[in-house]
Amino acid sequence: MKMTFVRSGGFAGPMMRVEGAVDFEGDKAMVTSEARKYRRELDQDEARVLRDAASRGIGEAEGQVAPDSFQYDVTVTTADGKTRRGTLHGDSSNPLIQWIRKESDRIFSQK
Repeated sequence: MKMTFVRSGGFAGPMMRVEGAVDFEGDKAMVTSEARKYRRELDQDEARVLRDAASRGIGEAEGQVAPDSFQYDVTVTTADGKTRRGTLHGDSSNPLIQWIRKESDRIFSQK
């Protein structure tokens, strides 16, 4: 399974853009961002939780979209080649968007 995500929008627009990909293999997962030269191996627990969240579906944004908020475009490709896409905004209790938001901040902070 593979998941890609793109964070866009926000107050500073293009300067805040982040792209990332997570490749799942067995009970392991690796998150990378080519543009930021970022690479992090997820521990088994984090990989399992993220795989479960991504497998459940992308879902929809909750609440209203705030001006200058980030948008997260997410694509999940399953092992059998099926692809699901979605766009999430703002604060959400969805565990998938919570993980993507936190990881996007990590990637953005990478120097």
